[in-house]
Amino acid sequence: MIQLSNTDAERVCRHLSEIFQSRKAKRDGGLREINETRMLGLLLEKINKKLNKECPNRQEINVK
Repeated sequence: MIQLSNTDAERVCRHLSEIFQSRKAKRDGGLREINETRMLGLLLEKINKKLNKECPNRQEINVK
């Protein structure tokens, strides 16, 4: 298990969100890329949930 500070988790979440959005915009990938994008979205949701518990005043990073 990797433990990150909330600040580092925010940075990771922002970076993963950018990757997720660019992959989602592409939409011409094969099944593997679609599955990877879906898994990336699930990971982002999990990070957001954890950060929301620890920092209730933060603005959630959009995953949709």
